[in-house]
Order: sequence, then structure tokens, then C-alpha cells
Amino acid sequence: MKLQRPHDEFFKALLDEPGTAGALLRERLPAEVVDTFAEGEPQLVPESFVLPELQEHQADRLFRVQRKDGSAAYVYCLIEHKSSPDSGIGLQLLRYLTDALVKVSGEAEHSGRLPIVVPLVVYNGTVRWGG
Repeated sequence: MKLQRPHDEFFKALLDEPGTAGALLRERLPAEVVDTFAEGEPQLVPESFVLPELQEHQADRLFRVQRKDGSAAYVYCLIEHKSSPDSGIGLQLLRYLTDALVKVSGEAEHSGRLPIVVPLVVYNGTVRWGG
């Protein structure tokens, strides 16, 4: 897939590298979340949940991380360098996260329980993105 913005392609390529992806997740996710992760690098789940009409503008990555308690958690990264706050991103993420949960919840290790999925959106604007 070829994104229209070179910085999106660059960021996507960085996330394809396990060490880089692991560093990003450890640095950008809340400490309370990261503290539950076991040692080791995240595993890329080869699936995209971006709507076909948005694939030229967005990319996504779903990572499986092992938790200290032995269970798995997932981190969903939406790669769309937002240059201004977007009030619709919550609904967009909800759709993608639902699709991701449908995919991974069928795996035997989850025994019918929904795994934890943590969303992460990249934002590079100058205006503060409020809650």
C-alpha cells in the first residue's frame, strides 16, 4: 500500500521493526499499561482494519504483547499523522478496535474472554489535543 504522505510511510516502516515498535510502545503508552507487559518485543499481527476508502491516507498496526501474568494484550496503532485535533477519531477507532477484537478473540488462548486492546493514535499537530 502506498500512502500519499511520505512521513506516514516512514512511520509505518518504523513500526514494522520489532525493536522500534517495542520502544515506541514502551515510551508512548501510559506507565500503568507498560508495567503489565512482560519482557520481549511485541509481535506484529498481519492484519489491517482500515476502511478501504481510507487506505491511501491511513495505515494501522496491531501488536500482540505478552503480559507478566501470562495473558496476551494487544496494542492497536492507527497511523494517520493528525495535524489538527479530530473529534471523529473516537468513533473511527471504535470501529477498528471492534474489528481487531473480532479477529483476536477467537484465538484459543482467550477462552471466550475479550483480550485487552490499547489504542494509540499518532498526532503531530501544534494545537493541543484536548480530552
